[in-house]
Amino acid sequence: MELNRGKSEGKLEITDGLLLYHYERLHKKIQSLGKWAHVLNSCWIVESTMTAAQIRDALTTVVDHDDGLLITRLTGEAAWRNLDQDGTLTRWLKSTLSNAA
Repeated sequence: MELNRGKSEGKLEITDGLLLYHYERLHKKIQSLGKWAHVLNSCWIVESTMTAAQIRDALTTVVDHDDGLLITRLTGEAAWRNLDQDGTLTRWLKSTLSNAA
């Protein structure tokens, strides 16, 4: 789990289905979008002023044509299990999402 406490606005989840291994390029691009948390291997939460379509288009520049991306705007409701050992991500999610359990 990685966490960045940068400054930004709306919360979006990014899930990737990379068929080849371009993780480093994708991860750097996601980290450039604003405040971010890398919650699972292929799942990120970012705070950004960009729309889901704008994020998709930005990430498309660093993945192959047959790689999958799913970007969804989070509404505030969330639940999870075993995301981190030290509680850092759990505290961040609870403070970031309005109805987190």
